[in-house]
Amino acid sequence: GRGRGQVLSAMRLDNRPAALKVTGIHPDVQFEALVRSHFQTFGELVNLTMANEASECIVQYKTRAAAELAIRNGRALNRHPLTLAWHTGPLPAPPAPQPSEATQDAVEPAAE
Repeated sequence: GRGRGQVLSAMRLDNRPAALKVTGIHPDVQFEALVRSHFQTFGELVNLTMANEASECIVQYKTRAAAELAIRNGRALNRHPLTLAWHTGPLPAPPAPQPSEATQDAVEPAAE
C-alpha cells in the first residue's frame, strides 16, 4: 500500500563530507590551539590536522551540520580571512587515545 518505506527514507545515512580544508591561515594565527578553538565554536571536532606549512589544515567535524555552520560562519580568524572548502580526499587518521593512568597502574605489579 501507499506510505510504506517512509520511516526508512528518514533513516538515511548522510555520506556527505563533514571535513573542511582550510587554506590561507595567516602567519599571526598559525597556532593549532588557536585554530582548534576557532573551529570548535561551530561543533564537535573529530580531528584537526595542521599541514606542514601551517597555512593549511583539515578540520573534521562529527556532523555535517557542524561543518556547514563552520563553512558559513568561520571564514575569518582574528580578522584574518580564511578560505574554506569541502575536503573530499582521504582524511588524516585521528590521534590514538592515550592510555589512562588507571590502566597503567593496573598493569604494573604492586610494590611490596
